[in-house]
Amino acid sequence: MKNVWLDVDPGHDDALAIMLAVHCPDINLIGVSTTHGNAPSSHTALNAARCLYAFGAPTHIKVYPGAMNPLIQPAKHDPEIHGEDGLGGVEGLPRASEPAVSDRFVRVYDGQDDDEEGEIVRGLEGMAKEIKKVWRAGKGDKVTIVSSGPMTNIALFVSVYSDLIEKGAIEEFVFMGGGVGMGNRSAVAEYNILTDPHATQIVLNTPVKTTMIPINVTHTAIATYEIQHRLLTGLRPSTQPTPHILIPGSPYPPLPIAKTPLRHTLSTVINYFASSYKSVFGFHSGPPLHDALTIAYLQNPGLFKGTRYRVDVELNSGHCMGETVVDVWNYRNCSEESWGREGKNCFVVQELDVLRFFDLFLGHPPTLEDFGFYIVEPGQEHMLLGLYTSLLRLGEVKPLSLHRWRLEGTLVENIKREYERLPGGNHGGYYHWFLQNQHVLSEQRSEDRDKRNREQLDASVLRTWTFIGKPSSASIEEVRQWVRVLPHHHRQCFSLYHFLLSGHIPVPQDDLWVNFGFCACPLFHAEAELGRAYSQLIQSCNFDDFCTAYTSSSLFSLFQAHQIEMSPLSVATAGYDDPSIIDVLSGSPYRNKSVWNLKQYIAGKAIHGPDDMSVRPIPQVRTDYGFDKCSTEEEHKLLFDLYTKYFKQTRHTPLELHNACIQGRLFEFFVGMGFTLKPKKMAKRLLRNPYPLRVEGPSSGVAGMTVVDGVEAILML
Repeated sequence: MKNVWLDVDPGHDDALAIMLAVHCPDINLIGVSTTHGNAPSSHTALNAARCLYAFGAPTHIKVYPGAMNPLIQPAKHDPEIHGEDGLGGVEGLPRASEPAVSDRFVRVYDGQDDDEEGEIVRGLEGMAKEIKKVWRAGKGDKVTIVSSGPMTNIALFVSVYSDLIEKGAIEEFVFMGGGVGMGNRSAVAEYNILTDPHATQIVLNTPVKTTMIPINVTHTAIATYEIQHRLLTGLRPSTQPTPHILIPGSPYPPLPIAKTPLRHTLSTVINYFASSYKSVFGFHSGPPLHDALTIAYLQNPGLFKGTRYRVDVELNSGHCMGETVVDVWNYRNCSEESWGREGKNCFVVQELDVLRFFDLFLGHPPTLEDFGFYIVEPGQEHMLLGLYTSLLRLGEVKPLSLHRWRLEGTLVENIKREYERLPGGNHGGYYHWFLQNQHVLSEQRSEDRDKRNREQLDASVLRTWTFIGKPSSASIEEVRQWVRVLPHHHRQCFSLYHFLLSGHIPVPQDDLWVNFGFCACPLFHAEAELGRAYSQLIQSCNFDDFCTAYTSSSLFSLFQAHQIEMSPLSVATAGYDDPSIIDVLSGSPYRNKSVWNLKQYIAGKAIHGPDDMSVRPIPQVRTDYGFDKCSTEEEHKLLFDLYTKYFKQTRHTPLELHNACIQGRLFEFFVGMGFTLKPKKMAKRLLRNPYPLRVEGPSSGVAGMTVVDGVEAILML
């Protein structure tokens, strides 16, 4: 998760960058500053506020109007590309006079006049305040500053708050601008740099990693007719012929009508931009989505390739003013030991995976909106995803069928039909969940029912929110966004709290069942007892302490610190001693013994039915416990029945099974317990695994382990 400050001059492509910054899952947008550029500063500030509102940004994300002029040169704007107000032709945005737009600005009051409107906090002050809040004098997190316009605000920030630079509060500068041997507002200069070249040079001289996304690359991200068609419908052009929007003079067939208001708004952004770029620059295939690439770079840097160079800006007036001079051959003999004034100061992006970029762009947020992920309760997104995944895997349903059903308004009915067609009633837990939550996908529900379901969903989330000590004045939108940007393991804690406060406990198909130790209880009972112990614990400690204990693998110590007994649970009801629960909690959430995932698989099959193929063992379980050798249903059934029988008994623990596994003695272990293994030859072959490892060394430490965290895996090795 990257904390991002966005500096913009909206601008059509800036609007798309704002949309991505709000909705990309790995971006935590902390604030927006605006500058002169595509339109006067008074317009760009209002445009940013209107976009935040239209794209559903949490209300705590504010707009701070910044520089009205470049550092030295007179201001210049670009109405022939963006219109007089910067967002010409865009539909679906709130009016600038609406209170919701005004509320996006931060105001200070002197207290002398009750009717005063207050003075709006400016960009430089807002940027410094919010970055300091996240940085917390080195105890918090670094911030990445993204620029999609002239860099006047950022140059002022690094000059005035150089102490934050020196102390390391800024992780990276990412800017859209410049070109390598080409320009778009002169023979060699790109607009953002040409508008304030001196500001760009100040930023390039700052000793912070800097990434430049030049027009050489952004001109490959063309929103073609096909991309616009997909944006409007989610389908490729040949699959949905009606209804249409006719674009005068277009060489392509008419575009379909947007299926949602958000899709319509985004389409009008692109359409106006397309018209401008066609008339001014001769782009006939569509407009380039320049600024959106800055956010895509942070969300998925794997889409981009580039090289680190020395980059400077030509500051002398004349033909080359504003050119970004990229020292490709390193004539200045700069090293990579430092960024800034003396070193290779800029990572210059050179290539973009265009197809994957547009998959990202079209997936955040239109597809999520279309298929219910914005309505589903936080913590339940995996259930909806599981519903779709099982449907595609088991029911021979094609992705295009899902799109067609959505467009027809028959998604709910067709999902029911496909699941009911599955043999033997093997509907699985996802379908049972869906039957209780059809409102997530239903497009024909009544207003009263919709309101009632939303109130129930919102109330349960808000109840969890206030329980952990958050202000009751927060809106549900603010809460949902807060949950989305939580670190992954903290989000798991919030999900557990939500389960418990709603009167539920995790089920085996949920990873929380393993991570919080429910797997250490017998297969068919005692999870409720552990749930009650957790309910008692969350009443005794605060949420931050709970998260700290979980992320440091010390939940068991937290139980002890609050004198909540777990021994009676493990001895009286679980039938085996404390080490089972201690073993799970001492590794969560980073690693656990694969025997617990084996138990999760067996328990999941017990709930879904043995013939439900949506429940499968993970690769580590397949390797450790023989399922990778199964080529017939008979072989798979032998192992499944054997492990089911083992987990039902209470004389021996899963840890004993784990020890037999890593010693390579599973067959002997079951024979010693008196289990009947028939056919014996088949059982002996299936229960043979790679252990014990032939050579003692670092790998021995991960034998029989499931490592959830990649960093943890490296540390263990």
